[in-house]
Amino acid sequence: MKVLIIAFIFALGSIGISSCNKDKNNGYFNIPNVPVDIYIFTNDPQFFNLSIVGGWGYLQGGSRGILVYHASNNEYTALERHCPHDATLSNSIADIDSSNYVLAQCRTCASKYVLFDGSVSSGPANIALKRYRTQITGNQLRIFN
Repeated sequence: MKVLIIAFIFALGSIGISSCNKDKNNGYFNIPNVPVDIYIFTNDPQFFNLSIVGGWGYLQGGSRGILVYHASNNEYTALERHCPHDATLSNSIADIDSSNYVLAQCRTCASKYVLFDGSVSSGPANIALKRYRTQITGNQLRIFN
């Protein structure tokens, strides 16, 4: 009987722990690890916005697209647009927040992320957007993992 009670308490505790943090269950584990190795030229008219500090753009690649942000002179941030909060939803995609161009906001959970590093600014998410590495050489920007 004592063993059954201990097993029951353990089972309840396991359920409570696994359900208390949705991000850990659905976050990066459900975002495909897609190889990324993209080169763009920031002086290309298509990417003119990226030549200006504070400029941003969307690229195809990654799991659901990549958001590129020109953070400061010769510093770019590349973030996966696939929101980690509930990554199983097909519309969990972060877009630039039109009311504040230093934030991205998820279409489904409304979590907001800081473009400088992908960290959570507000909302139910507690995992940052996945960040890709960047390297700038002259006007050529490389985004890779």
